[in-house]
Amino acid sequence: MLNSKTEIILPNRIGDAILSLPMLICLKQLQSKFGSADEEIVIYPPFNLFEIIWSLKIFETATLDEIIKVHSWFAPAKQSFILDTSSRILGLRSQTVYGEKIKAKWFTKFYTQDLPFLPLEKTASHLPSELIEFLKNSFNLPLASIRYFGVLLKLNYSVAQIKQVFSFDCKNILNLQTDLNYWEPKLAQNNYIVICMEAAYGRKHENKRRLPENYYLEISQKLYENHGLLSVFIGVEHKPKILPNSFSLDLRGKLSLLQLAQLLKFSKAYLGNDTGPLHLANLLKTESFCIYLSTSPEIYGPIFPQFNHPINNPQSVSEILEIIKTKLQLN
Repeated sequence: MLNSKTEIILPNRIGDAILSLPMLICLKQLQSKFGSADEEIVIYPPFNLFEIIWSLKIFETATLDEIIKVHSWFAPAKQSFILDTSSRILGLRSQTVYGEKIKAKWFTKFYTQDLPFLPLEKTASHLPSELIEFLKNSFNLPLASIRYFGVLLKLNYSVAQIKQVFSFDCKNILNLQTDLNYWEPKLAQNNYIVICMEAAYGRKHENKRRLPENYYLEISQKLYENHGLLSVFIGVEHKPKILPNSFSLDLRGKLSLLQLAQLLKFSKAYLGNDTGPLHLANLLKTESFCIYLSTSPEIYGPIFPQFNHPINNPQSVSEILEIIKTKLQLN
């Protein structure tokens, strides 16, 4: 038994999954304007982002579990777009499978159609320059988000149609419900900053994306001494050890992603490296200060750049503190 469903498997990393959301918003707008009423779209976010993506109500949202995979062998979808490069898609069957073919990952050889625009170094050569310039100039989207618009071209929408319908006003879209788990941080709202010292989880060769941890620890102390602003440290790693003190709270490894969303929503700002929590803070339209060392906001920046204040290759703690003080108008 066949069905006409189109499946989109979102990237498995938090930041990449959030960067794919503008494309999904555009797809919904295109479908509303030009698509068929019975055209079914199902999206599969990474497990830890499921409730957050589901709450945005873009398309039908499901968990890619073993039941879904078994069902796909009896009723394969019309087409599946694999934006994930992890092995979680193993066992999923579809009539046509689109994905990035990677030599080092054997399972990608079974993809029937390549998506050559997904590797960032190839995006510009595989997407129309007109589309790239439109998304950059009109919405200031980073290239890491723009690349996913290639899916829309594979769905037979044109650049002209995308330019006609795409609207991405932060006031009216992607408004996340942050009360999904009825948890609130026991901190004074807007009186703390969330700090993540981590980046590139599981990618040791990308540790150059991390500002030295001692910078963040010193910033935390100075923010409290100079402005009375508390710091909350988040992440999954427990090093370096943070000794008990009066100016920070260590919640590393203690929060679910939903709780982290709540924490970010009620905070004054986010500070950290170019990593997943930055994009979650940006999705919540929370002010952020991202440290860019080996990456750039033009390539990897968040989808709402108006809420992000890039700090490129800072040379000192005082430089970072001055930018935070100025942007947040701290006394």
